[in-house]
Amino acid sequence: MKLCLRKALFNGQKVKEMDMKNRGLIFFVFFMAIVCAAPETSAEKVSITPGLQSTSIKEKLYTLSFRKADIQEILTVLSRKTELNIIVDPDVKGDVTVDLKGVTLTKALDCLLTPLGLEYKREANFIWVSPVKMQTRRFTLNYLITKRVGSGAVSASTGEGGRGDGEDPVGMEAAIRVEASDTADLWKEIDEGLKSISSKQGRLVINKMSCSIVATDFPQNLARMSEFLKTVEDSAQRQVMIKANIIEVVLSDEYQMGIDWSAVFNHDGLKGTITQTLRADTEVFKIKLLDGDFSLLLDAMSEQGKTVVLSSPKISTLNNQPAVIKVATEDVYWDRNIVDSTAGGNPWAVSSPRWITVGILLKVTPQIGSDGLIIMDIHPNVTNKVGESESPEGDKAPILNVRETSTVVRVRDGQTIIIAGLLNERKKDEVTSVPFLGKVPFLSFFFSKTEQKNEKTELIIMLTPKVVVKNEI
Repeated sequence: MKLCLRKALFNGQKVKEMDMKNRGLIFFVFFMAIVCAAPETSAEKVSITPGLQSTSIKEKLYTLSFRKADIQEILTVLSRKTELNIIVDPDVKGDVTVDLKGVTLTKALDCLLTPLGLEYKREANFIWVSPVKMQTRRFTLNYLITKRVGSGAVSASTGEGGRGDGEDPVGMEAAIRVEASDTADLWKEIDEGLKSISSKQGRLVINKMSCSIVATDFPQNLARMSEFLKTVEDSAQRQVMIKANIIEVVLSDEYQMGIDWSAVFNHDGLKGTITQTLRADTEVFKIKLLDGDFSLLLDAMSEQGKTVVLSSPKISTLNNQPAVIKVATEDVYWDRNIVDSTAGGNPWAVSSPRWITVGILLKVTPQIGSDGLIIMDIHPNVTNKVGESESPEGDKAPILNVRETSTVVRVRDGQTIIIAGLLNERKKDEVTSVPFLGKVPFLSFFFSKTEQKNEKTELIIMLTPKVVVKNEI
């Protein structure tokens, strides 16, 4: 009995040891099967939410190599390899040469279909392949776009119309017109830009009233249009603040040729504080003024003549939009025209008012470059009335003295442009009298004297552009 029990215990222990060995062997075989059967995959990282365990989504990688193979045959092979249902449109045609190694299905389809103008759509285990279809998209511009003309003009004319009796016209005819104008039509530029991007089958509808554009085209062209319009909108919405100082200097006898800018910049208060980037012997140059330097600059110029600040306006304008500064008076003269009688009677004269602008007209158009520098298109015009011209019939027209220049300057943000050299000579009555007696009524005629003298002036225009950032608007 004891012998049988021992034998049974020995056999049970042996069975138990064999069972443990079998379990280990089964676990090892299962582990190796998993390792050997695992396909080539790529792991996509997923963001980890606090409190949750991080996971990754694995996607199979494929290797494809074809040379001038029909796209439908390639898609058939891909369908077998992926075990997905790929439905191909009858219009899908073309040959492809590819050599792809270890790419995802999405990447493989993009490489195969995009060059042929094809697209695909996937739902569950179905993939539909077809030619790219045109889409319609609506774009809106957040910008007030108008065909804007920044202009100003001074003009004068005189003349006499023909007589009703058939005789040759007698009289004279003259005309003076000085203009500063610029036209900005952003819609035209947008239309040309979009047409250059659009395909031959594409269609554009531009509604200026609602600032909207409806485009029908292929998806890649619509994406390029979106990027183009965003670039235009960002550029057009940039704004420039322009500070102007218009100064007149009555030159002293020692400086009849104009302001000596070298002497101005070497003035005790300005020496070492102004950064000059162009020679001062030119009519247009650039300087960098620090806070408080403008007053010191006026003091330095006053040593060469009497300095008067005519105007100090500030004006804001959008990028590539003209701004006009006008510091002037409107003068009127009468223009007489001879009108023929419709009833066979004598002709009669009709007078109509004409206006002229006398003063300063300044047109400025800033353009902000991608490097932050500002290109300034500057056109100053200064007009003075110096007399009148009279025709034999008694008609009068003003005589105008015009000082005008045009320049394009590239400056940094906050840098000051100085336009100088606008010289003018005018006559001035100078009265000298005996003290006290020269101011007594009826006696001033005997104790005072009036002389007419010439004085020379120089007009100086200072412009300081500054780009306005969004948080300053």
